[in-house]
Amino acid sequence: GTIRKYLVNVENIDIDSIINTSEKMDIVQHYLKSSNPNVERRIRQIGNGENYSYYYTEKEKVNNYRTFKKEKKISDKLYLTYLSEIDNQLFTIIKTRYCFVYENQYFKLDVFNNDKKYGILEIEATDQNGKILLPDFLNIKADVTKDSMYSNYEISKRNYVGK
Repeated sequence: GTIRKYLVNVENIDIDSIINTSEKMDIVQHYLKSSNPNVERRIRQIGNGENYSYYYTEKEKVNNYRTFKKEKKISDKLYLTYLSEIDNQLFTIIKTRYCFVYENQYFKLDVFNNDKKYGILEIEATDQNGKILLPDFLNIKADVTKDSMYSNYEISKRNYVGK
């Protein structure tokens, strides 16, 4: 399915009290230097306060839109080794991901530490014309599915989500 993305205003709302989460996790994402301008490299640490797991991801721009992604789980030691390759031109992304079900649909809402005003809501649409019922308790500003400005990579360049 296609991933649909929405810009959500999360200012002055207590997400923990309005979302009945199935899962909540903290994600720290570092972008690494890349010798190939078409390849984006990143490492992430995902945790829930007790357990942490680590991933290495490469995304390759195949044409202007589609990216080919390969991701693998890595050890904490390898994660620490990769830290030496951080691209200092880019900000580290620190976000909290809330996973929840609304009207039998599985959503992920990412709220970024460096921008308390906006979050990004994602859902994997099952089919092209599939009607998505957006959560009525969230202040949804715009459908940003086709807007690359809202990719994590672009957010890491400017260090805020939206104006």
